Amino acid sequence: MHLKEDTSPLEAAKPILKWAGGKRALLSDIRPLVSGHRRYIEPFVGGGAVFFDLSPPISILGDLNPELINCYQVTRAQPDELIRKLKTLKNSEDRYYEIRASRPRSDVARAARLIYLCTLSFNSIYRVNREGAFNVPYG
Repeated sequence: MHLKEDTSPLEAAKPILKWAGGKRALLSDIRPLVSGHRRYIEPFVGGGAVFFDLSPPISILGDLNPELINCYQVTRAQPDELIRKLKTLKNSEDRYYEIRASRPRSDVARAARLIYLCTLSFNSIYRVNREGAFNVPYG
């Protein structure tokens, strides 16, 4: 993701995804070690629990997962379009497997797919097989 610099106070935001290896449960231990710094660099953002908790004025977020980075970029740049797309996705087991099998082309549709699958998947986790296909069952 690109460098974000903003000196205006930010409203506290919550992570939009749960992510395996997330640091949400460790925030009370991590916060004292990293608060007070103006710049926050996160090479493995995942669900972004520390980033959202700190709301740093300058941040660099990275991850090797291009779907995750796309999701954050769309959330930042096109939130209204993303919300509209998410509202069209119904919660049912059949629909879940249709969406899981899909390969949307637009950035907004890809971001909506990731949020939908991570929210409705078993244990709300993200996992792919060796071919890179999302393979977590519904539930």
